[in-house]
Parts: sequence; C-alpha cells; structure tokens
Amino acid sequence: MIRYRKTLLCVIISAIFLFTACKNNEESKPSAIHTVDAWAIQILHWEAASRLNATRAVERYNGTQETIAHEEKPKEGDVFLLIELKLEKQNFGNTTFDWERLYLEDAKGVQYNRHSNDSFLTIYRLPRIKAVPLTFGNNSGYICFEIPESESKRALTLVYKGIERIIRIPLSS
Repeated sequence: MIRYRKTLLCVIISAIFLFTACKNNEESKPSAIHTVDAWAIQILHWEAASRLNATRAVERYNGTQETIAHEEKPKEGDVFLLIELKLEKQNFGNTTFDWERLYLEDAKGVQYNRHSNDSFLTIYRLPRIKAVPLTFGNNSGYICFEIPESESKRALTLVYKGIERIIRIPLSS
C-alpha cells in the first residue's frame, strides 16, 4: 500500500511539473484538414515550451522506490514548439509522407526542420509520431521543432512540399 501511494504521488508530481513547464503562447485550436499526396494533415494542437520537466518512480532491485527527475531544455534563446498532428493516408499507392518535405516557416521565410531527435517527447508522456517516412495508416502524436523564442510569438506556418503541390497550414490561435 505504501509503494502504491509513493508511486501515485510521483505520478501526480510529474504531471504537475509537466503542465507547469509547458506554456501556451495562446490557446491553439485544430486546423482545417489539408490533403496532399494522398495524405490528410491536421494540426490538433500546438504550444511553445521553454523546457520540459517530468519525474518518474523507479523501483530498485532491493524494492525501494527512487524518484528520477528528467528535464529537457532547448538551446539558449530557443523554445521547443510542440505540434500535435493527425496524419491519415487517404488512398492506396506508394506515396509516403516524408519528414524531409515538412518544415516550419516564420514570417521572415526562415525554415526550421523537425528536431533531429525528438524521441525525448515520450519521457514527458507526449505520444510521438515516428520520424521515419510514413507509408500507410493513421498516425497521430507530437513532433518537435526548436525555434528562437522571439519567433514563437509571431506568425508561423507548417509547410509540406508535396509532389503534387505545396500546402501551408498557419498555426492559428
């Protein structure tokens, strides 16, 4: 019973840290569904975070519990821009969703690619979309960009350069 209470306390504390570390610039709302190269793309949610914090309880070999803190910070002057996406293949064929074709663009036209290794998102209980080219099915979860903090308060657009055409999805609040 004591082990259960300690674990529950650690989960609650980690949730509090996670929610206080992530701050919304403004409340985001889902975008319209955009279709390109047989893929439907929708932004469900986005937010900027100056850091990600979490704790988790780990049981040692002797049965004792230890709380481990995790923290992920972007480079100095940058923030993480977390985007929750829904990607759905609309028809059959060998069209892939390639992450090399997706980028974030600021008002000046500067392009930012997906974080080179955003696998750390899973530590913070944010489901992550695989970073490999997608070939089928429904895929939903978060991707991460690292951008200058000053740009996180300005107009940003998610761009996908498809084979058929280019789509531009503004991050709207």
